[in-house]
Amino acid sequence: MKSCLTITILLFCMALPAGAADERASQNNDRAKKILKRFPDADLNGDGILTREEFREYKAKNKRPSQGNRSPKQQQTKFESARNVAYGNHDKQTLDVYWNKELKNAPIVINIHGGGWKNGDKAGFGNPKNQDFFIGKFGCVLVSPNYRLTGDLVPNGDRDDKSLVAKGAFDGMIVDVFSAVAFVQKNAKKYGGDPKRIIVCGTSAGAHLSAALAYCGGHDWLKDTPYAGTKLNIIGWYGDSGPLDKSVNKQIPFPSYGAPIDTVKKDGPPALMVIGTGDKIVPVANAYNFQAKCNKLGVWNQIVEMKDGPHAVGRAVIGTNPEVIPVFDAFMKWIIGTGSEPGSGKVHRFNILPR
Repeated sequence: MKSCLTITILLFCMALPAGAADERASQNNDRAKKILKRFPDADLNGDGILTREEFREYKAKNKRPSQGNRSPKQQQTKFESARNVAYGNHDKQTLDVYWNKELKNAPIVINIHGGGWKNGDKAGFGNPKNQDFFIGKFGCVLVSPNYRLTGDLVPNGDRDDKSLVAKGAFDGMIVDVFSAVAFVQKNAKKYGGDPKRIIVCGTSAGAHLSAALAYCGGHDWLKDTPYAGTKLNIIGWYGDSGPLDKSVNKQIPFPSYGAPIDTVKKDGPPALMVIGTGDKIVPVANAYNFQAKCNKLGVWNQIVEMKDGPHAVGRAVIGTNPEVIPVFDAFMKWIIGTGSEPGSGKVHRFNILPR
């Protein structure tokens, strides 16, 4: 793996123009696309675009000992998987499921990829790291869905020049992720899952879509799908750098139902938000405004703030940062019923980022 990864990164660096270490590779760069498909976890910020800097950091973090020196604990646990399971008719309406066949009635984690609503793929969120984390550590079923992107929903490019995404696209994305969760609930037993315990989470655009699932209920999005009238059994939400408040994201045309901050209700599921103060895409005010609304309504919430952390900082610190681990573990254990309730309304401010 190590030698293969070294060769691959050399090819990747050759594929980029000189002096472009901090620039994004073109989406038309076939070599970069192939590398991203092979190493989806290298896309550290979850935007669906692989940079040379991201791949070098990924290589440094994934140096492995030789096969002969590898201890049993370093061997990845093998889980069952079902890939490209269709929950609709479009080729993007598919999902991957990973589970431990020895577990029954396990809580289900729906992890939604980011990418600015126009890029990204489910493969990056069903990676071995997330499998070991959510299945191995917490005993959950892990689901990573794809959904139609802006180019799929508005192929003719009907775009608002003042916005980041195509007009009318958000509602279609919500139908997709809502349908994916409804499908998983209906088929939960097949994967050893508990249909009454669904946890939704995501990064960036995926954080927004998962928050919509958790807090924007009561809308008849599924009237033309097999899941009309379905109530989602969401017991918790975790969001990494997601836009929640249109007052500080005026360039984003939120869907017809509004932003999550407008629709959260007093019986909403607990919310854990991870943000970086160095985020240049989604202002940290998003999380604090949402927390204020939750506090007013009595909805459990906490914030993890990483000093100078970039956009999608959660992907780098969840499960690896020694200060963040206890906070996330306490949240997960409480949600799935193996731990006591942490205090609501807290803000955890940390300075340490993994190297």
